Amino acid sequence: MKSNSQFSHGSLKLADYYMQAGLFSEAVTMYREALRAEPMSNTLYLPLGLALYKSGQESIALEILYRGGIICLRNGKLTRAQKIHDEMKSIDKTARTTLLLGKEIQSRSVLSLYIKSQITQSIDALTRYENTNN
Repeated sequence: MKSNSQFSHGSLKLADYYMQAGLFSEAVTMYREALRAEPMSNTLYLPLGLALYKSGQESIALEILYRGGIICLRNGKLTRAQKIHDEMKSIDKTARTTLLLGKEIQSRSVLSLYIKSQITQSIDALTRYENTNN
C-alpha cells in the first residue's frame, strides 16, 4: 500500500504534467488528490490555485491561495506566503480587467482585498518580529 507521501508525489507529478499540457481541469483534480494526502503541505496550494484560475475558477482559486498563504505563514514560510500573495494580486487584477471588458466572471473583489490585506499584515508583523529578535 502506498503512503500518503508516495501518493501525493505521484499525483503531483501527474498534475504538473497536466499543467504543462494545458489540461487545467485535470491538473486541478490531481492537485486536489495530492492535497488530500498532505493537507498541510506548503507547496501544493500555489499550483492548485493557479490551475483553478487557469480553468476559469477565479474565486475558488483566491480561496485556495488564501488557505495556502495562511498555512505558509503558520509554518514560517514567509517567502512562499509572499509568492502566494503576489499571485492573488495578479488574479484579482485580471478579474477586474475582465469585468471592465464586459465578460461575465465570478469575482469576490471585496473578499480578495480583505484576504490580501490580512496576509500582508501577517507578513509585515512576522518580519518586524524577526527583525527585533535578531
